[in-house]
Amino acid sequence: MFSGIISGLWRSTAGTAEEARTTVGSPRRPLSGSSDLGNARVSLYFVRGTEATELFVSATLSFEDEGERVLVIRGESEDGRESEERFPCPLIRRVRHHQPEMFQWMVASGKSKGDDLGDEYGLLFERDDYAWLFEKVLIQNLCADAEKLLSIEGSLSAYRRLEKKWQPLSSCVVCCVVQRPHTLEGFLLIRDAAGKETGTGGPKPATEGAENSSTSAGETAESAGNAQWQLSLSYDEFITMDSEKKQIQWWGPGTRFADAEEDSEEEGEKQLFELRLKDADPKGDSGDSKNFFLLLQKVMMEAAEGARIDDAALHTVQAMEASFGYESDAFDRTVKAHEEDLEVEWGDAQSEEATDEETETSLPLVQRDPTRDVWAKCPDAMLYKQMNVGKDRTFVFRQTGQASRHRKNDVQVLAFDEFGKTRVVATVDDSKFDFKKLHVNPATALLHDGERKMILVDEGRDNVYMMDIEREQIVQTWDADHMSIGGVMPSKKDGSLTHDQTFVAYNPQAVFCMDTRAAQKARTHTISYASKVNFTCGATDAGGHIATGNAVGDIRLYDGGVNADGKYKRAKTHLKGLGDPLLHVCALRDGSWVLGTCQKYLVLFPVKLSSSGKTGFVSALGQQKPPPIVLRLRLEDIAFYNLQDLSFTKAEFDEAESTIVTSTNNLVIIWDFVAVKRGDLFAYSIRKVHEYIKDVAFAKATAGDGRVIMATPSNVNTKPLKKIVR
Repeated sequence: MFSGIISGLWRSTAGTAEEARTTVGSPRRPLSGSSDLGNARVSLYFVRGTEATELFVSATLSFEDEGERVLVIRGESEDGRESEERFPCPLIRRVRHHQPEMFQWMVASGKSKGDDLGDEYGLLFERDDYAWLFEKVLIQNLCADAEKLLSIEGSLSAYRRLEKKWQPLSSCVVCCVVQRPHTLEGFLLIRDAAGKETGTGGPKPATEGAENSSTSAGETAESAGNAQWQLSLSYDEFITMDSEKKQIQWWGPGTRFADAEEDSEEEGEKQLFELRLKDADPKGDSGDSKNFFLLLQKVMMEAAEGARIDDAALHTVQAMEASFGYESDAFDRTVKAHEEDLEVEWGDAQSEEATDEETETSLPLVQRDPTRDVWAKCPDAMLYKQMNVGKDRTFVFRQTGQASRHRKNDVQVLAFDEFGKTRVVATVDDSKFDFKKLHVNPATALLHDGERKMILVDEGRDNVYMMDIEREQIVQTWDADHMSIGGVMPSKKDGSLTHDQTFVAYNPQAVFCMDTRAAQKARTHTISYASKVNFTCGATDAGGHIATGNAVGDIRLYDGGVNADGKYKRAKTHLKGLGDPLLHVCALRDGSWVLGTCQKYLVLFPVKLSSSGKTGFVSALGQQKPPPIVLRLRLEDIAFYNLQDLSFTKAEFDEAESTIVTSTNNLVIIWDFVAVKRGDLFAYSIRKVHEYIKDVAFAKATAGDGRVIMATPSNVNTKPLKKIVR
């Protein structure tokens, strides 16, 4: 969720170019043992909503046993004092290895209830190989008090991408499903039982792993320590299950056996694995493959919900993998008469980045964002920060790589001709970001007042500023009356095209309206929460209804109305997500669908009731709340493109609201929303371009097939789209 924020903070500690290059390319293989973890150097951040505060730089970490496992991070704070942070493992939850060198997790307060999500921390490693080692050791410690639910034997193979064939890894592995008692998070621990020795310790006889599931914490900890493959049972992972074939496939890092070749792909680098289960054990349920698959899905749902799933809900669990959100006819998923299922292709050859299919196939996948590497060599380079797409112009914010007090910003104002060729209309340089002896470093921005002005949120998050785009000058500032400002959105969808003088802002615990006609304190209507709901994004529809997303994937829908106290009314509908942070959220103009972006998948919610025609923004859905419809890439596409590091940019609808665009690496992914409404969740096209894509958006076209705008670290290009009826 906060990879962009933490990446930005990294630039002050990027080190030499040689150090930066250690993170470019494929990840290194993990080191041999947990003792090596003491040599790792990390930066620790406290994360709150969209803000990240650096606690330690070049800190050390270790795991200690004080009756319970504790993660200890020691380092030097900003004022030069030696200090430490201690994280009891039972309180650590929602761990995400969301970038090769980055981790993020939440720490429960021990008393948190309901919407209180606890505190959030981020960890940034100087080297990838230590990050892979940390993941392995962390899972071992998190599983120390886990309950073993079931174990079963099977065989394991890995797909050799270059050789295009499956290679057996072990003819006999023991698979153990464990679940943490407090967080309900689950893991699949797999160890070789065919006689091979690994660097993590020799395997135990297969019968040990397949005994009665009632085991002690010590036995579970031993299972975790001996596991060569550790898979988090989360919707954030790429897992497919086929109970008929008794097989599971997943995309994840592996462990190299001692007799493997030195250039083996098995360790560190992610690859495609296949686990085939043996026939059911007639003596008991521990070998029952049917129960095994059902249990995996149940554990994944419980981890996402944070609550136990009773037997009455099992039929829903069984259907989830194939039919997220489609088991109910309560919602309007109408496909209009003129809408047809489409395939999307790049359009004419006049495009600035035109590539045919043969050329695209020859293009290599860009595994990493090169921004850090460029800044390590040239800190003065102006590189992409964010993009705001208007009706006729596109505004691209850029910045240099120095620490905040030395950093420079500018804005390139771009236009595109009929063939999509980019033209720089103007450049607003760093000196134009001064206002009354203060220098503004924009963290986020919003087009405003007919796109003649722009709302800027400073990195300090305490003030917003208004820039007159035509005059290239900051003309006014406001605060939010002692509230931080995490992000901003128009009061209505497409409101930046009108002369509405208000906009909506949010922070981790509040949503509020701001009126630019006020002299100083512009905050008017507010709804705030005492608990840590951790809002991360927000959007509005054409009616001024508000949607917010948070750090565990929940979406709240508000009607935008104000009560007698002058405060925003409470959310009409609270939609539960799958436990992963929302990076971005948007809605159709009529509010009938809500789209959320998580790092590795998209979520869609149909929220317009067929019976009344009302949406969840204006009418509580109650027991009719829809489960999420999940849009993700096929496992075979992930393996085909060798996506070691997948991170979706914010997804959005086109002007006709018939397609959805997002990107990862140097791939543009476009879903056919019409086909999705009909139930085809894999109706997407993938197109490859030359450079790593930082952001992607549809041009604000009103007719024709439209055009995609792609921002890379140093350029902005466009491609026309041609929609072909299937």
